Order: sequence, then structure tokens, then C-alpha cells
Amino acid sequence: METQKKSVPDVECLKYHGTPGKPDIKIFVSHRIDLDSETIDNPLYIPVRCGAVYDERQGVTMLGDDTGDNISEKRNSFCELTVQYWAWKNIDADYYGMCQYRRYLSFSEDEYPMDASYVHERYITKDVISRHKLLESVMRTEIEKYDVLFAVPTDILRTVGAPESNYDLYKIRPQDFDGTKPVDLLISIIKEKYPEYAPDVENYFSASSSTFYNCYVMKKEIFHDYNQWLFDILFEFEKQLDVSNYNIHRLRAPAFMSEPLFGIYFMHQQRMNSLNVSYPHQIVFFERPERVSSLSPAFGLSNVAIVIPSSNYYAPYAAVCLRSILSHITPQHNYDFIFLSSDISEQNKRILKSFENSWKNVSIRFYNPEPLVYKCKNDLFVSAGLDLITFYRVVMPYALKNYKKVICIDSDLIFETDIADLFEIDIEGKYLAAVKDAVWQGMVRVDASFKEYCNNKYHLNCPENYVNTGVAVYNLELLRKRYSLDEILRISTKQKYRIQEQDVINLLVEEQCLFLDDRWNVYTCDSPGPKISLEYAPAADRERYWSSRKMPFVIHWASIFKPWVKPDCDFADRFWYYARMSPLYEIILHRMMWDVRNIPTPPVPPPPYRSKARKLADKVLPKGTRRRNLAKKILPKGSKRWNFCKKIYYKIFRR
Repeated sequence: METQKKSVPDVECLKYHGTPGKPDIKIFVSHRIDLDSETIDNPLYIPVRCGAVYDERQGVTMLGDDTGDNISEKRNSFCELTVQYWAWKNIDADYYGMCQYRRYLSFSEDEYPMDASYVHERYITKDVISRHKLLESVMRTEIEKYDVLFAVPTDILRTVGAPESNYDLYKIRPQDFDGTKPVDLLISIIKEKYPEYAPDVENYFSASSSTFYNCYVMKKEIFHDYNQWLFDILFEFEKQLDVSNYNIHRLRAPAFMSEPLFGIYFMHQQRMNSLNVSYPHQIVFFERPERVSSLSPAFGLSNVAIVIPSSNYYAPYAAVCLRSILSHITPQHNYDFIFLSSDISEQNKRILKSFENSWKNVSIRFYNPEPLVYKCKNDLFVSAGLDLITFYRVVMPYALKNYKKVICIDSDLIFETDIADLFEIDIEGKYLAAVKDAVWQGMVRVDASFKEYCNNKYHLNCPENYVNTGVAVYNLELLRKRYSLDEILRISTKQKYRIQEQDVINLLVEEQCLFLDDRWNVYTCDSPGPKISLEYAPAADRERYWSSRKMPFVIHWASIFKPWVKPDCDFADRFWYYARMSPLYEIILHRMMWDVRNIPTPPVPPPPYRSKARKLADKVLPKGTRRRNLAKKILPKGSKRWNFCKKIYYKIFRR
């Protein structure tokens, strides 16, 4: 008994809408069932799940190729051709097109740098869609001029292995194609079934250019004729090919063979008929096509939102930070952790998320805000060893559009108290709550280049209010009202900032910032820079800092010395206390043993040299005394009198 097939959905996009003045154009976009990909908001594109018969997800609304007359069950061997077959057998249109979830034909008149086959783009964004003119009006105007549109042919001499001809391509990649066995079988079937194509077969396989990836648009009559010819050959090919020992990649042989068949068919049509063909279209390849859905608070009540920007490399240290927070949580709050990252591995995600198993009031999720900053990545100044992750907190108001308020923290710190206490601080009317940066205040006074930067390039209205953003509470709702995303990015790319995103955030919030108790961000102080800077910071800032160290709520290794680089650094014992409870503890130890990033421990600089004359002067004329100030006036440093006395000193005491 024949299997009962599901009827094709009666949806508007599949109905025929053609008129004499406006032909119906349908471009079917093949999507995977194991990846939720972005779609392009353009009525010409019709997203269809490839191999939908295997899709076990619930509530999926995207059309599938498993209705009507279909070969959906052949997905593993025919790939996107199952969508092509479904469109051919079930849908009426004046023009048919094909592309895939990550490959589209570009309709731009401009040429962009490409590898042998396509133009690389990172994300499917509005800017990229506009750049490649994937817009209905532009596409419709172009499509209606031609019988067929497809990609500019690839010069296979530029591909891996540099084959000399299309036939040689199969010789040099036996791991992919089982040598020439499949293509030899294909050639024999074409010559037997369609002998009139024999000259085109010879011409195609001796040529050195080919059109790959099944991306095209063509008129109805051509599409139907092409598919009748194509599937007649491929079904016979499938019957005769012995795949008993094939791996999952070689099983795709019918899909791979569709690419030379496309070239042969149109080589024949061009030879026999006069087709109006447009083929200077580049293929756009999207490296990260997965959909990034907006997050909403994980809990309805008492939701404490904690955001941690992190990379895959920093994941083990972020795990220590997370473990420290979880050691102090209370049952009356719900803790909503969001890791902002574009590269944390699936394994590390699984390990971090496993913390949920021990606490019912904990949620751990991951969000990639890179698309928001990627378009201006070349204009953002990022120090060596860092990447765009540093700017993720700058775009948080728009990365987390459904949140009103969040805590955002660095991953190189640990908490010694309940983070919910920080979240409950009232910041109404303020953009941000953070700790004043005493080290920064000292740097402005002791570092000449930094002082020059602050005076002439980085213009803050109130530099004495500069805060450290390693621990901060953000009023996202208020920031969205004040700044658009474009304004935030414009300010972020206005110049090269010394302390990158922290300088940007201070510019955005400086007049509306609530200053936290210094105990909420106690940065460690055993490297030379912070030590010296603190000595030159205003007395009140310095006093608050040293007082906060007695009972810190948060310990922050903000300087160059990290516990995993210098295990005996300031407060390192507290880091290792929580690290031993972390599931990624062994990774931290392994890195320390093998130094996988090849970052040497920063050398401790020798104490500054003090001559005998300087020692005597410091004793007789103590710093800050009237005698010292008077001596400076009589003998200004660098003056003629100063240099004369210096020469005398060297002649007498350093012979």
C-alpha cells in the first residue's frame, strides 16, 4: 500500500501570484533541520526545511519539503535537491530560484573580494543585505530581464589542489568523491540516456571553470525541463552507485553530481538554443547564519540578571567567578546568568550550564551580541590579545532589549557576598552604578602620556568621577531612551580609547552615575602600575581603596597579574578556594603547566635607583616640606644650575 502523503500547505507565499506585468518569482531557500538559521525578510525568498520528514522538533512553523510529491527522505544523499524537487513537483511560479541558508546570489553591481568560490560575510544583517542588494525591488528588476541567472563560474585552478580540469577535480579529492568512480558512472549514464549531450560532457569536464552550490534563478519552462532531465539522470545514478562502504560525506554523491550536471545542461542549452543568461553574480557565504533570538528574563519574579562577557579561552576563569557567586546565593532570589560570547565551545557551554543542576533558582544561558558590533569591527580599537568581546557590554542595552536592569561583571573576579544585594541597590534616574576608579585617578597624575591623552583626546566633563566597569549595574531601559544603537557605535568608534570600552562607558554615563561602596570592586594591587598609581591618587580615593580591602565584597584581578599566571599574587588564595570547586579546575592547571598561550609571567621590575645624593636629599629635605619646595625653586630640575651641580657630582663621586 502506498504511503499517504501530507498535503502541501495552503499558505499565501506558495500560491501563484503572477500577472502579465509582474511575474511570480519564488526563490526557495534550503534550511537545515538541526540549525535555527536567520532568514531574509524578502517576499521573493521562501524558506523550506530540507529533509523535514526527519524533523522531530515541536512547533516549527517553517515550511518543509515533506508534503505533496517529495523525496524528503533522501536528504542525506540529495541534500538541498530535496527542496528543489519539492518546488518543481508542487509549486507554480513564473520564475524559480534556489539557494541555501548560508549561500545566496548577490544582486549588487559592485564586486567584492572573494576566494575561489564566494564572498565571505560573517552575519546576515541589514547592512549586509543592503550591500548585496538582496532586496525585492532590485532583484525583481534584474530577474525579469533574463531567462537564467546564476553565479559567476569558479576558476578551479584556484581551488584546493589546483586541478587542471573539472574531471581532475575528482582525482585529487578521493576522500570526498571516491576518486573518479562516481563521475565516470555519471558520464556513462548521460551518454546512454542523452547521447546528444555527449559533446557538452566532453567540453565541460575538460574545462577549468564550473558553477557550484546550486544557486540560480530561471524561467518556469527552463526550470521544469532542467529538473526533468536532472532527476532522470540522478535517480538512475543512485540505483547504480554502490554506496555500501561510503561514509556520510560520500553518501552525498547525488548532490555533488548535480553541480557538473548543472554546467553540462546549460552548456548544451547555450549551444543549441539562444538563452538570455546573466551570470556575473557572486555568491555570498555567511559564516554564522544561525538565528540570534532575543532573550527575556529567565524568571518572572525576583529575577537577578547577571551578565558575564567571556571568550572560550576565559571560560575556565568565568567558571570560577560563577562558582564564587553561587556559593553565596539565597533561596528568595532567582539568578539569571547570561554569558555574552561568540565563541564559547559547545563543551564549555555544557559544563557551565551544568551548574543549573545543583540550584533550582539558577538559569545559565548564552547570547552572541557580535552582530551588533561586527559592522564597525574595523573601527573599534581592540588591544592585542583581546577581541570584540570587550565591546559587548557597550551594546548591552540593545543586545538585551527585554531587560530593564542588569549587573555586568568581568570574568577575572570572585564574589564574597550575595550578588543580589548589589542588584537591589536603587539606581532609578541613573544610567549606571559602579565604583570610582582610584587607580585611574593616580594614572592621570603620574603617567605623562596618559595625562596628555585625558587632557587633549579623551574629554570627560568630570574626570574625577571616572569609574571602573569591571563590576557595574546598568539601567538598560534609561540608556535605550538616551542613546540609539547607532549613537553608541558612533561614540565607540570616534577615536582610539586607551582603556577601550571602559572609556566609552564613562563617556556615556558620566553625568548620571551612582557611585558604589568601594568594597563592590576591590581590584588587586601587587603589580607596579596600580601600586604607583594608587600612591598618586587623591587622598580620599586612596583611603577608600585601602579601607575596602579589609572586607571586600568583590575581588577583581584587573591588573596584569592574574592568579592563573602568578599563583601567589594579591588575594590569590581566594581565587584558588573557588577554583577547586569549579568543573574546569583541571583546565586551569593544565594551562599553567604548559603555558598554552605562551604568556610569560611579567617580570617584577627592580626598585627605582636612588643615588647617594638623592638619599641624602630625601633625608635632609623630606618630600612635601617647605625646605624641599624651596630647594626646588633654587635648583629647578633641568636648569643650568641643576646640570652644573650634576656634572660636579659625577666628577667627584663617580670616578
